[in-house]
Amino acid sequence: MKKVYVRSNKCIDNLLDGKLFRNYFKDNDWEMVKDPAKADMIIANTCAYDKLHEDTSFQDIEELRNMMPSNMSPHFFSQRQSQEPLNPVWPVTKTFLFL
Repeated sequence: MKKVYVRSNKCIDNLLDGKLFRNYFKDNDWEMVKDPAKADMIIANTCAYDKLHEDTSFQDIEELRNMMPSNMSPHFFSQRQSQEPLNPVWPVTKTFLFL
């Protein structure tokens, strides 16, 4: 059985998305693991709503990259939530890092 680790930062939307990720993988016969080093896939569900969330996201990605098994490679996917950002300096985005 394949193993997946999902991490969502403290953004409420990402916590809800993380639950959707976990449910999807459970429904498709993936085992959820609490240790990213034991995962076949690592998903970091991050947020760049403001500077604080962006900094937290970069810290999460760096921490997970350091735990990543040598046979994994990073892949990025970014989804913009709205056409008009609330703050033009930090546009509202959701970024998923698949390792």
